[in-house]
Amino acid sequence: MDDPLDEQHTHREEPRLDSEGVTLGPGISFSGAPSDSSSAVNARNVSELSELKWSQMIKHGLPSYTAQYPDKVRRRARRGIPDCFRGLAWQYFSGSLERLSQNRGLYEKLRRQSSSWQEDISRDTNRTFPSHVFFRDKLGIGQNSLFNVLKSYSVYDPEVGYCQGMGFIVALFLLYMTEEEAFWLLVTINHSPKFQLRGFYLNGMPMLTKYFYQLDRLLGLCLPKLAAHLRNEGVHPNMYATQWFMTVFAKNFKVECVLRVWDIFLYEGPKIMFRIALALMQHGQKQFLVLPFESLVDAIKSIQHQIAPHELINAALRIRLTQPQLGILEMEFVERQNRQQQREQEKSHLRDRVESERLLAQQ
Repeated sequence: MDDPLDEQHTHREEPRLDSEGVTLGPGISFSGAPSDSSSAVNARNVSELSELKWSQMIKHGLPSYTAQYPDKVRRRARRGIPDCFRGLAWQYFSGSLERLSQNRGLYEKLRRQSSSWQEDISRDTNRTFPSHVFFRDKLGIGQNSLFNVLKSYSVYDPEVGYCQGMGFIVALFLLYMTEEEAFWLLVTINHSPKFQLRGFYLNGMPMLTKYFYQLDRLLGLCLPKLAAHLRNEGVHPNMYATQWFMTVFAKNFKVECVLRVWDIFLYEGPKIMFRIALALMQHGQKQFLVLPFESLVDAIKSIQHQIAPHELINAALRIRLTQPQLGILEMEFVERQNRQQQREQEKSHLRDRVESERLLAQQ
């Protein structure tokens, strides 16, 4: 179906730069960009064309455009959302805009309340992206906004309260939106059935355990030699993938990669997390296969530095993985958990019976 939109540019906001000159606001650029003038011009033309397309989508109305052309929007999100539209697109794709509109004023009420997590949050805000200019100063606007959002969420959801991994996610949001918008985006990715990240932060981290199982099974299916080597060395996903999943790759990855992952994640859901994890393991497979336990975990944790962001994203998207496949692995996990619980109950009943018989024998 032809795109009916006309061409029109929109206003661009001032960017925010980190300490290394990486633009994290509108007009994104990265260190190490091609020095060749023709390459630079071509990249600029591609960027301008992308902005034009997204400006047309916004003008048409993102909700109606996405409903009419879902595949086209998915392709464009996968190529990367222009920075000047990223904040709006993230909120729309996630559904957080609707939550915000339904709860006007609630964030301000939560922000004024105290929390038992305040000391922990205050300590960790100083450690979240400390080299980034927006979060560098202890009394600066970045750390203050990060503290406000995390504290407000701990009041909103006392069962979860606060978990350190949430800080990197909220910090990313704050580069593109207001405190209130970042708060409702956090609420949405934690509580929406599409994302359910709350399970990462609950006591016992139940969803993290499920993701580890799914990743382990996917490694066995996609990279059987590597999976066997990891098992032989006693290396399990909880040793290297915890930070990947809990921050959705927001920590220790290049900014271009982080933004591209989140563009896809908020439009398509968590499937991209497994694709990125598998692409990383695939990229490092040769070196991993010859490493012993002592150096294997550290090698996996740092493998992202050996692959360019666009190469990692492209490799991830080439991996054939469907939601039904993940669903089957989730059912396997649930059945496995149920069998384990049943065995534990049987052991407990046996212990109780033995103890009862022992007491009867003493009478």
